[in-house]
Amino acid sequence: SDWKKKSGISTGMPYLGVAAHKDWVTANKPLIPKLFNTYKAAADFIIANPKEAAKIVSDSSKGKLKADVLESFIRSDRLGLRVYYPGKERDSAAAAFKAAMSIGYLKKLPSPGVLYDGP
Repeated sequence: SDWKKKSGISTGMPYLGVAAHKDWVTANKPLIPKLFNTYKAAADFIIANPKEAAKIVSDSSKGKLKADVLESFIRSDRLGLRVYYPGKERDSAAAAFKAAMSIGYLKKLPSPGVLYDGP
């Protein structure tokens, strides 16, 4: 992929992240694996059942999102449905932060402490 060629990272371009304040993380550590597992189960279901997943999303959008188009995105792996704790893929996160800086979305690199390592 272009992302792998440009960044050298094979985990995929991080499109979605879940953010939480450090105080919330500290107070709710037992909930974090449950939240992670929910996202992981959803991604695994979508990958294993592209036609059914596309229909669910299309139906919930009242047909605004076309099931056949969604299914093709899922099957092509263009959605990059890889769920992992960002602290375990620091190089990928750093590449995403640098890309965000290059387009002016971030003014400076975040501290490495913003990435949660997982349980």
